[in-house]
Amino acid sequence: MARLSNKQIAERFGFTPARASALIRQGMPTDSLESADQWRQARLLRGQRGGVEQRAAIVVDASTVNPDDDFEQTVQRHRELKEAARQRYIIARDTSDPQEAKIYGTYQNILKTLVTVEREALARRVEAKELIKTSHALDKFAKIMGEIKADLLSMPTEIAPEANAEEPQVALKVIDEKVQKLLTKWSVLSAAAGSDVVGDGPRATAPDIEEFGGVGEDVE
Repeated sequence: MARLSNKQIAERFGFTPARASALIRQGMPTDSLESADQWRQARLLRGQRGGVEQRAAIVVDASTVNPDDDFEQTVQRHRELKEAARQRYIIARDTSDPQEAKIYGTYQNILKTLVTVEREALARRVEAKELIKTSHALDKFAKIMGEIKADLLSMPTEIAPEANAEEPQVALKVIDEKVQKLLTKWSVLSAAAGSDVVGDGPRATAPDIEEFGGVGEDVE
């Protein structure tokens, strides 16, 4: 029977392949995605319901700990922890658990930590130039458009004699009119694109707590 690859598991659950490999080492089955999903759900529930004795028995294998240079795995682990805490709170709420308030507080603390980790991940992506500042992108775009404009403006005088050797002025007029229409069109499009990016509409911000599944009375 074919075994699931790290990539298949990673794509199914939104992990990195390295994270999938670590879970397989911890016992995740690879015979089918259904089995892997059941194993993961059971693992999350064990994390929710485990008592002090169970938690104290956990031993971390140093060989499975990934270096901090793969920060996305850290983010993924915090997402899993947040989801487990959220499910545990919902169970406590629905069963009128006397520890409901405490469990909710734990969930909120984990949620806040996740927001902090997500912001750090975003900052690292910007620093690694996976993302660039809007101002830098607009500057680069303006320089490129400036070079294109200069080339277009010089084009009529360069090619008119070749287009119509007997009456280059006629060719010059036709080519120049076309160039001016193109420049006008691109100028309008460029202004619209810049307005979309830096306009008065909603601006991109770091992740907010509500984006990560804040819980209320209607949470299921």
